[in-house]
Amino acid sequence: LHRSRATAGRLPPPERDRRTARASNGLGRLGAKVEEKADGLVVCQSKLRGAAVKGYGDHRTIMALALAGLTASGETSIDTAEGINKTFPTFVETMYSLGAVIKKQ
Repeated sequence: LHRSRATAGRLPPPERDRRTARASNGLGRLGAKVEEKADGLVVCQSKLRGAAVKGYGDHRTIMALALAGLTASGETSIDTAEGINKTFPTFVETMYSLGAVIKKQ
């Protein structure tokens, strides 16, 4: 069993709770087994499948879900994906270079 831990310990509790819930929800919809902890998430090795997920306009959530979607079978759709422009305006081009097929709507 492979596990990866993402911590959010430095964030204020309301912000940490909001971010972990968002990430957990999106990754869960993609088929990931996710355990929410007080200071972050534990993501277990899972077979991912494409799904429609919410990005919540948060650039960190959108980029994490886009990378997860790249490894998923099937198509992944992320709403509010334009939120990535806040910190990584060349993200789409970088994803293209990794083999992603991105449809802008």
